[in-house]
Amino acid sequence: MADGKKVFADDEDMMDFIKKEKERWDGKGPKARLHLRADGKVHFTYVRRVIRAAAAAGINEVIFVSLWSPNN
Repeated sequence: MADGKKVFADDEDMMDFIKKEKERWDGKGPKARLHLRADGKVHFTYVRRVIRAAAAAGINEVIFVSLWSPNN
């Protein structure tokens, strides 16, 4: 989560959260998309888990941003 405080118990929990958010946005008009931002030090294994959970929840568009800095 953007606040850095929400932690999911497992991938199923994360998928359920994403699915509920998708359903909440489906009635509002814009297509649900996953906007994923990760620190350069985050291993891609974790990013892949989020992308797979989003796909299982019905979101097939991912916008991914990673900012490189010389301090990484």
